[in-house]
Amino acid sequence: MSITACILVKDEPDLLRGCLEHLKKYVNEFVIVDSSNGTECSNISRKFNAKVIPFNELFPEKKNDYSESIKRNLCLDETGTEWSLILDCDERIHRSDLEKIETLIEKYQHHDNVLGFTLSRYEYTGLGRWAFNRQIPRLIRKKRELRYNQVNIHTSILPSVRNLGGEIIDSGISIHHYDNIIYNRAKFKRKIYRGELHKECLRKELSESELSDVTLFLGLEYSVIGETKKAEKLFLEAIRIDGNNSYLGKVFLAQLYLAEKRLNEVKEILSEQTSDDTMLTLLAEVHYLEGNLDKTLALLLKNLKINKNAAHTYINIASLLEKTSPKMALEFLQSALQLNPYLLDPILYKVGDSPSLFDKQFSLISAVRTFKSHVASCLSMLDSLEEDEKWNRIFRDYQSEKIHDEKKLL
Repeated sequence: MSITACILVKDEPDLLRGCLEHLKKYVNEFVIVDSSNGTECSNISRKFNAKVIPFNELFPEKKNDYSESIKRNLCLDETGTEWSLILDCDERIHRSDLEKIETLIEKYQHHDNVLGFTLSRYEYTGLGRWAFNRQIPRLIRKKRELRYNQVNIHTSILPSVRNLGGEIIDSGISIHHYDNIIYNRAKFKRKIYRGELHKECLRKELSESELSDVTLFLGLEYSVIGETKKAEKLFLEAIRIDGNNSYLGKVFLAQLYLAEKRLNEVKEILSEQTSDDTMLTLLAEVHYLEGNLDKTLALLLKNLKINKNAAHTYINIASLLEKTSPKMALEFLQSALQLNPYLLDPILYKVGDSPSLFDKQFSLISAVRTFKSHVASCLSMLDSLEEDEKWNRIFRDYQSEKIHDEKKLL
């Protein structure tokens, strides 16, 4: 088994150093596409024996463009291994998940139709909250025909996989994305993205599917800055352009309506018979806001059967059980921590930058405060020395592992 870590960087030397240090035990090589204005990132990369692609030298006319598609494909072209792990500098994978990659690849090594694996991603927004995105293809088999599509922002490799008749499998592994709580650039970034997506919408060479994708993401950009009418129109237009995008369109519309407390419209969009965990979380929030806690809990328990790997589902359930069954709530909280050991990292509880693209894509229902506050509340209600000692030991174990040092984000 051999893996290349493919990383894009632009003027992020400290994050790059931490990222490479974090991954070096688990990959065979690094390929770095460097769009930085100076040489510091390239110098750091070479200390890890990385292949460095100086993007601004190769494409000076695109120095100020986003050009994500070109950069991702440049990485894939330079890999010398059978598999590529696609990451950004502000993303981390916990070592327990990194250790699963080798077993995962070995299991499917001779399944030629399996062209890659999706990883879930925790999009941290600050104050202990996040959005949870599933099915992001980030572990890709080396194959000349596998290419990112021509969309320059939010580019995707999935159309290429479909054209080859290949399969992408859920890995059960998670990425932890810290953009919104380590940078102070949200307003600038949102303005840049809106501009790029407007340009993408005007490109006549885009397929219907690609045009629908960029229309959806443009709607999302307007949603986060409060221009909800424009966002709603764009979501509906994206669905009209390509009916295959109806799932994401419905999810984004439901999130928009829920933020405006248009609960009946959310229920019109989403079916309670759904087996999609994101839609079930949205429906659970609707019932919680309507005061129907039994229905809320039933939907969350159904969600747990569908996806057992999402920490937020356990926390959502624990928040509803806290007052009536604090011991059971603590069991759910412990399961959440096992799935996401970063829940005890102080950086998650910082105030996040705004506006965040993920503020409306929440995964934690409004009954949730923070992981730490629920643990403290349950322990105070139980008044159990045994439980107190158990959780003190959990906290000490976290400190001894120094997970926050391992990430070296700041």
